Amino acid sequence: MGATIYYFTGTGNSLKVARDLAEAIDDTKLVSLARATEEQLSPDTDIVGIVFPVYAWGPPSVVIRFLDKVKIGLDKYVFAVCTCGASASGTMMHVEKQLHAKGITLSSGFVIPMPTNYIIWGGALPEEKQKAMFTKAKVHIDEICAAVKEKKVLEVEMGGLIGRVITGLVYRFWVGAFAKQDKKFSIDETCNGCAICERVCQVGNIEMKDGKPNWLHSCEQCLACIQWCPQEAIQVGKKTTGRKRYHHPEIKASDLM
Repeated sequence: MGATIYYFTGTGNSLKVARDLAEAIDDTKLVSLARATEEQLSPDTDIVGIVFPVYAWGPPSVVIRFLDKVKIGLDKYVFAVCTCGASASGTMMHVEKQLHAKGITLSSGFVIPMPTNYIIWGGALPEEKQKAMFTKAKVHIDEICAAVKEKKVLEVEMGGLIGRVITGLVYRFWVGAFAKQDKKFSIDETCNGCAICERVCQVGNIEMKDGKPNWLHSCEQCLACIQWCPQEAIQVGKKTTGRKRYHHPEIKASDLM
């Protein structure tokens, strides 16, 4: 019995959802899918969950790689939850197809809107809007918990057909381009070399050189380095200077370390 919930998070939205699910589902293990050991990739629980954010209307590359490696028994109840700032479109369809290719059935898939952390398009939402989204998210999380506990088989949540087609084209273009988008990252004079950016990066894409961060071009575009920098010293071109940063208020940088 019991459950294993794998999660990927950059600024805490998906980790918060994973924690809420774990608290409500008895005997649950929480595992960072980006840092899972070989042993952790073979879950022995009856229920297996995967929680992650949506990037460019699809799953992050690290989630795709994880789904390739994970060894889930065909008798397990498997569910997925994605968090998104706007629309998840066909994200769950990607996950469903990838698991199906391994003979694994995705029994249910859910979408939870959360405050956007994509600072390249704009700064953090006002706190009142954030709180309203958290309240709605909690209602849906309770519904998900009830469904998972009963091992309900449900149609996965996704957007309409036309939207899936359009966003699918965008996703196929961008998913391969994300890794080197960190070439646009830079630091300003406020960087004090604290190395928090290096420690919160879930895929080891940052190393400190001479007290300053250096990106290694295997970026997931989770933007954890930018959002968690206490000095707000990391920028993307000229777009992010002065924009309000965001991370989930109930998650700490140390939770990602």
